[in-house]
Amino acid sequence: GINAEYGGSIMFPLVQRFGDLVRKLWNPRNFRSHISPHEMLQAVVLCSKKRFQFTKQGDPIPFLSWLLNSLHYTLTGSKIKRRSVIFDTFQGQMTVHSRKVPPPGEEAVGAEYQTVSTNTSFLYLTLDLPPSPLLYRGRGPQYYTPGGYI
Repeated sequence: GINAEYGGSIMFPLVQRFGDLVRKLWNPRNFRSHISPHEMLQAVVLCSKKRFQFTKQGDPIPFLSWLLNSLHYTLTGSKIKRRSVIFDTFQGQMTVHSRKVPPPGEEAVGAEYQTVSTNTSFLYLTLDLPPSPLLYRGRGPQYYTPGGYI
């Protein structure tokens, strides 16, 4: 159900339009080139109070974070790890292994230099992509990348 206490009425269009879009995308009888995300985009602009607009290019990470957290919070009414379809679908677990590195010339002796493992959850992970290499080809000022010519 939708949480009415946390502005469920304000965020309801976002949940409704997201659900509609996902159902249309996964419907085997729909011809996918005819699916329009316009209603979803309008709900994003409205519910984000124009923080995210489809007429301006922006960073996708703040948008993804806002979208997943807004959907989860509207569905459950809580920011804590309460079960929702959003967390069930997007949440992952990762084990992080870390240890303190001793100063140069010293040995790693003692409990403080032992490896510590911690489990952490996430809704999304970021990945820094290396820059595309520009390669010179032939005569003239023509360069190409693995994706095509420039």
